[in-house]
Amino acid sequence: LFRTFPLGSEVVSAQNIEIVQALKNDESKFRIANLALSTPIGAAGYNYYAQDGLESIKGGGGIWMNDYIAYLLIAEQTLPAKLYGILNGKYVVSSSQLDDPSLIPKGSFKVCETCRIQETYGPYLYENTLALPRAYLVDKSLLLVGNDADKNQFMYEVLVRLLNPSSAVVIEGKERIAEYSDEELSKFSAIALLPGSVAQQDGLKLQSYVNKGGILIPDVTKDESTVSVDALNAVLNGNTTQVNEVVIQYPTFGEASIDTNNQKGWLVLSERYAYIPGWKDVQNPDNTIYPANKVISALWLSGNQKQMQLAYTPESVRNGLFISLFSIVIVISGFVIYWVRKNNAKIRT
Repeated sequence: LFRTFPLGSEVVSAQNIEIVQALKNDESKFRIANLALSTPIGAAGYNYYAQDGLESIKGGGGIWMNDYIAYLLIAEQTLPAKLYGILNGKYVVSSSQLDDPSLIPKGSFKVCETCRIQETYGPYLYENTLALPRAYLVDKSLLLVGNDADKNQFMYEVLVRLLNPSSAVVIEGKERIAEYSDEELSKFSAIALLPGSVAQQDGLKLQSYVNKGGILIPDVTKDESTVSVDALNAVLNGNTTQVNEVVIQYPTFGEASIDTNNQKGWLVLSERYAYIPGWKDVQNPDNTIYPANKVISALWLSGNQKQMQLAYTPESVRNGLFISLFSIVIVISGFVIYWVRKNNAKIRT
């Protein structure tokens, strides 16, 4: 007889996938980039990593953000080791051998020819020597000021060509210098002034910034009008060989605890906090979480915080909590009024 129904696929456990078990042996915090799975989005294959608590750079619906998807596509086409490294991508899985000096072969593992999702098996595993920690500190920063299109183009230029992400961080700022206070500007080592970001009345503010040691690119206080690659290199391409890693823990899904140990500088987090409204520094709610290196986050540390607590408390949750508490108070008040009136009626009779 002819079959009228399709054959079912074999159910495979992550415990039976050799490459997944090899990744589990690394107890550090890291993410995986699977080049065998060609699309940056979709759940197929990535769920095998999730079963064993392994985090992936690519994935399902949670990464449906245009800027992040664009970053992954550009990373794969340009400098995957460097750009995956910014995302804490310590391992790369591939269905074919890779020729990249930054990726160290860690072995070839058993494949499953009959399995529906063969790409999960690799079989080739590489360790990324350019991978950065989940949380670390840098001294230097470059603030981009201008419209979104100019900032996007400039950001990818410096990410691919100039930035050493272990020594500096690039911050996507606002549209105009006028939107910043002198105090906030003083946090940044340098500012890239993109077209339309400076008005005539900003002259005194920019001169004050330069007088305090800040670098303007171009330096409009000296009537410069073109971007100096040498000036960018001086800020972005440091010779740092050792990354200043800090410990980060996740008590719950909506919390992060970071051991900052009273250090001063820029805390770089390989997390999407800056792009999701509601994340706050609990002790210092006014401490801005800046969008950094196109896809991650950064905060300025003033040097007087031993431990930083970040929490996800969106406005909708706070409003809902207030409404709930207010409703409870009304209900309790109603019961109290009813009880008092009832007892008063008994006394009168």
